[in-house]
Amino acid sequence: MEKLSLDKIYYVNWQWYVMTEKDDPKETFIPRRLKYCLKRTVWNYSDGTPVTKVILPARYFKEKKLTMSMGHHTVYGDKSIAIEEINNIKLAHYRAISEEQLVYKTCCYTMRDIATMGNNIETAQRTNQLAKIESGISMHDAAIEASYAGYPKEITENQIDLSFCEPGSLTIKYSELSSESIAERIMRTGQEMAIRSYNLERKIKEYMWLEPIVLWLDGIRKTDVFLPDPSNESTFLVAKYNVRAYLTMQEEIKFLKCNYRLLVNPEQVKFIPHQFIVVPSTCDVEDVRMKLHDSGFSTDMVISVSEYRKKLGLIKCFYSDLLLIPGMIVRIKKYIGRNGINGTIKKIRERLKKG
Repeated sequence: MEKLSLDKIYYVNWQWYVMTEKDDPKETFIPRRLKYCLKRTVWNYSDGTPVTKVILPARYFKEKKLTMSMGHHTVYGDKSIAIEEINNIKLAHYRAISEEQLVYKTCCYTMRDIATMGNNIETAQRTNQLAKIESGISMHDAAIEASYAGYPKEITENQIDLSFCEPGSLTIKYSELSSESIAERIMRTGQEMAIRSYNLERKIKEYMWLEPIVLWLDGIRKTDVFLPDPSNESTFLVAKYNVRAYLTMQEEIKFLKCNYRLLVNPEQVKFIPHQFIVVPSTCDVEDVRMKLHDSGFSTDMVISVSEYRKKLGLIKCFYSDLLLIPGMIVRIKKYIGRNGINGTIKKIRERLKKG
């Protein structure tokens, strides 16, 4: 793969492995456990062409403004692109590896399919599997059946050659993920879908001409529980800009709302559309950059409020400054609706005391 040119797209065929009664369930390393694959290269039911996966150089893909199909089987968008099919590389594909995996994968796929607005007949096999799961049949038999995906049961023993691997290197790297329960997997997918719903509602409330940002939460207080406690500056920033969500490292307060914005941890930021992560002046931006760098973020994405305003430019800064008054009026109206006039006055006084 290191010898492949970076100025074209590559398609590789699959080597499709299936579950059998001969598998050793105690073997955790899947390429050792599943030894049997289909004799024939798998094909698309619609036209009989081989099923492929895409290998793509990122820069070439971006320059050509290409799009990948669902499942990353093909690319399209520019008729001039160079595509080469590679025969000396195959992708080992494991559609089903256990009863547990069949259940959580099917449930998670179904949730994602419900949430999409596109046609999803490509994943009909998953909903067929869901019907089997709900019918109460043997999950072991269902998993073996699912591993074939309807292809003829003509198989051959052809275990992947692992001799090139260093002794002792064939271990589960992500042990925490490999031991996750079905409930945990489904919960994570449900959270992802809920964040998608939040994004849809938040987007229609945002100002025109401003890209959404994520704001670093600059205050947390502890009573009997942890609570978000943003500064006055942070509250003003929410009224002026399209703050899609707050970012915090504090696990205990993720998924709460503050200033009507969702609080997320670094793990969930990838589900929040944002141009930058903006740090209020109440925090040390370099300290925040270091924290987020350790969590895998690019430091170029983490900027101070002054840096953000420079990137906006004079016109957009003026526009956002004008939005502060109507933004605060909307917020005060929500306070009155929730706390009454006296409660709102009390809240404002408490805020002003914070400085």
